[in-house]
This record gives sequence, structure tokens and C-alpha cells, in this order.
Amino acid sequence: MLKIMHLERLEKPLSILSKAKFKKVSTAYKIDTILNLLEPHYRAIYKAKTTMANQYGKPSEKEEGFFDILPEKREEFFKEFQEFLDSPVGDEALEQSIKKLTIDELEDMETPDTPHFKFDVEFIDAIRVILKPES
Repeated sequence: MLKIMHLERLEKPLSILSKAKFKKVSTAYKIDTILNLLEPHYRAIYKAKTTMANQYGKPSEKEEGFFDILPEKREEFFKEFQEFLDSPVGDEALEQSIKKLTIDELEDMETPDTPHFKFDVEFIDAIRVILKPES
């Protein structure tokens, strides 16, 4: 079951994959399709997080676009935020559509111009939710 927390972990790896170069057009097409399917979910997640931040905090005076959670509401915020992350995405069609990429298709990936990119276990673990199960 695809959960909000999976999409949160997937955001950075997907941004790397979206800039990568592949030898096969079909791989690039699959990644583009996945990105298009996920876009409305990411917009909804952003809206929900912003609503929670406004409910439990105030805009940060130090960093624009960030919120400071009020100390007296911190525990309640973290509880609600964790429940939010654990909630299912609830889109069966999405779950079926995204499981089309294989590890083999990522083998021909040219490292994008991303200075902190590492094709490591953490990266693979994050993208596991979009990979086709190996037979």
C-alpha cells in the first residue's frame, strides 16, 4: 500500500531521475509518466502540510517559506503529522501504473549534474515503491 510517507521519501530521488539521461526512450517515458501521475498528489500533500503548519505554528522569522511550530502545540502537531504520513494515498490506479520501472532500466542512467547524487542503497530504498517487483 502506497502511503504519503513513501511519496515524501520519493520526492528527491524523482527530481534526480527527472534530470537523468537514459539510453532507452522507454525508460525516460516511464519516468515522465510516473512524474505526471504523482504531480497532483504532491500538490495535495503540499497543501495539507501548509494547512497543518498554519494551524500549529507561525511563519518563521528566520527562513522564508518555513514555519516555526509553537512549543505548546508541538506534541499535537507531531502526532497529527505522523498520522498524515502513515495515511494511504488511496489511488489504486496510481499504484498499478507506477510499478513499471525495473532496476535494469536504471542501469544505463547517466549521472545527472547533481553534486550530491549517490546511486546507493538509500536511493534504491526510496524508489522501491515505483519499481516493478522482481520475479
